[in-house]
Amino acid sequence: AIHAKAPGGLMVSGLGLRSEWSTEVDIAGTPTNPAITGRADLVRGDYEFAGRQFALSRGVIRFAGEVPANPALDIEANANATGLNATIRVTGVAAKPEIAFASTPALPQDELLSRLLFGTSITKLSAPEALQLAAAVAALQNGGNGLNPINAVRRAGTRIPVGLMLLGLGPDTRTLERQIAQSPHVRLFEPIYDRTQLATVMASADAFIHGCDTETFGLVASEALVSGLPLIVPDAGGAAMVARPAYAETYRAGDPYDAADAIVRLVSRDRALLRRAAEIGANSVLSDRQHAAALVAHYEARIAARDTGTARSRSA
Repeated sequence: AIHAKAPGGLMVSGLGLRSEWSTEVDIAGTPTNPAITGRADLVRGDYEFAGRQFALSRGVIRFAGEVPANPALDIEANANATGLNATIRVTGVAAKPEIAFASTPALPQDELLSRLLFGTSITKLSAPEALQLAAAVAALQNGGNGLNPINAVRRAGTRIPVGLMLLGLGPDTRTLERQIAQSPHVRLFEPIYDRTQLATVMASADAFIHGCDTETFGLVASEALVSGLPLIVPDAGGAAMVARPAYAETYRAGDPYDAADAIVRLVSRDRALLRRAAEIGANSVLSDRQHAAALVAHYEARIAARDTGTARSRSA
């Protein structure tokens, strides 16, 4: 094993994090599958969330020899925002971090996130902002399992030539722009609202990767499928319901290592067969009108079943 010690100067950046660490670790295993034991401690740094800067106040990363490395996290950052002091704490492990928020004075999580994301109370949000806030709260309640595909693509890029095109804007746009600034194979573009143009852009790609496992209906994955794209999606949420083995690879939700493996698996498959399977699979995707009708019918059936059960209980 190799013993490595650095009193400082170990710079870590990405996903909004800019920081310096000290470390003392032992490295065993092989160059492609190193087994690391030891820890890294924060020297200084900051973390950007939703365009707001948080100062790191505590940071410990513990390696226990897992292959691949999956260290335990204990990181805390603080910031002043809209008349309150907010704290982000990241625990869990690197492959599945757990993110929690707190504030002084104490606020409910949705109110705190509203002030962090939009700088105002939840009572003053517009309808689109309220939907965005609901998605953020759902992701946190689900354990923060959303995947940033950039890390997965970067890991896959150590084994195969691969690039990534991102579409859309949001509160983390500036963070993403800084994260990909030094990545020649990752590009961020503004959202495309013309459906024909969006389908054309999608069809020009080789595959579609989706990071969200809290999207209810899999509409984004369906849009990609009808554009003829094979899918790389988490094994949970609406996108997983759209995926089929003939034209898709799934990965453990929130796991960038498994997502990287899924990318490599898809790229190694016959491209023509994947495209043909995707074209066939596209025939099963409902139109907006059909989807709405099916959804209404589903809830009507659930309500009818509930009412029937209630009536039987009363008669008994």
